[in-house]
Amino acid sequence: MRIRGFTQEITFRDGIRDNFPSTDFANVERVEVLKGPASVLFGETEPGGIVNIVTKQPLSDPYYNVDLSAGNYAFYRSALDLSNPLNVDKTLLYRLNIAYENTGSFRDFINSQKIFIAPVIAWKLSENTDLKLFFEYNDRDYKPDRGVIAIGDRPGSVPISRFFGEPFLQKLLKWWMY
Repeated sequence: MRIRGFTQEITFRDGIRDNFPSTDFANVERVEVLKGPASVLFGETEPGGIVNIVTKQPLSDPYYNVDLSAGNYAFYRSALDLSNPLNVDKTLLYRLNIAYENTGSFRDFINSQKIFIAPVIAWKLSENTDLKLFFEYNDRDYKPDRGVIAIGDRPGSVPISRFFGEPFLQKLLKWWMY
């Protein structure tokens, strides 16, 4: 991505440098962009700016949300967001975000599936001390679609549903890599 003309490859998560940014926004509360040279105060970044992804934190009041989405090409997504105190004095809190997505494509043999689970437990040890334990599980199963072949400077005259990969080899490569 580019911010003010500078290529920015580093993102932050909750103010901490994140080398492996999440691909699912089920547990993201907001995205902050700090533009300009003030961004170098965060360390080894470009002077164009930084991107900070702020995740959802446990709430002291009960919160429950279910999100269901459906669309074209057999797309469906469900997400669950739960938060509640675990004790009466609200010093022990939890938040759980779960998302599942499954989709097809207009191309043959192309589909994807995502499973995302992000639990957070926050414990207020004292007025000035909090302990937060969080975990993210992100499993994404997809086949890359390289598009259609080009003949000269135009796309080839093939049906739009044509897939130019080999489905069997992709399954074999996935098995071998994991």
